[in-house]
Amino acid sequence: MSENCELEIEVLVLYAGAHQTPCDGQCVMEAAAYFGARKFPEYANEPFSDRPSFACRTLSAFLRAWNDNVDDDARQTLKPYIMRVIGTNDGKTETRTWILVDWAIREQLPLVLDALKDPKATMCAAGLRGLNPISRDTAKAELERSLPFLNDALARARALARDLALAGEGAVDLALAPGRAVDLALARDLARDLDLAGDLDLARALAGALARARALAGDRAVDLARARALARAGDRALDLDLALALDGQLNDSRHRVMERMLNA
Repeated sequence: MSENCELEIEVLVLYAGAHQTPCDGQCVMEAAAYFGARKFPEYANEPFSDRPSFACRTLSAFLRAWNDNVDDDARQTLKPYIMRVIGTNDGKTETRTWILVDWAIREQLPLVLDALKDPKATMCAAGLRGLNPISRDTAKAELERSLPFLNDALARARALARDLALAGEGAVDLALAPGRAVDLALARDLARDLDLAGDLDLARALAGALARARALAGDRAVDLARARALARAGDRALDLDLALALDGQLNDSRHRVMERMLNA
């Protein structure tokens, strides 16, 4: 592309990663910086980057991670957020971070647990969904309630994986979305920025719950446990169908929490 290229959202294609100039390509947050500077006089001096100063830090981090951990088709579904994220540096970063923490524990992780297709893992998912909404006021109690479910789920996934290995069954390499665990890692990282210095018990509960959730979602044992029945069937098509179904559910879930954060 020419360095003087003029881009419009209607024909814009989003790409993964960071870029030197708008004409080299744009991720969703670079596009927000580009169009914010072009269309809003108050942001005319905003430099091209994936961290525009006018956008909420939590929204920006969430969109960057989402942009870089889905396929090309799913990435284009982020285009409606380009204009909506402009001007969201509005003092609601902490509120949005708590929304993200709540979603990661009570919605996103249960989707991964349901995909194990195991009764005990399903019970753990139901337990997480049954928690009260997690906010600064409720977090300590609810996160402590979540720990038995998280510990049981991880233990169950690993037990299923051991069963699979002992049975001598060939583990199936599932075509899982690369962003399967990125939401939990992001929630953990953003939670570190919350001002919890005055409440060490809450800080410990938050760190413990999110560390376990991230470990569970990113653990290879989950892959093996989900492969258990499929390994017996020897059907690669089932792998792909399962992975695509989970991909779609995770992406739909991200859109739902994005709306909640934007409307906070």
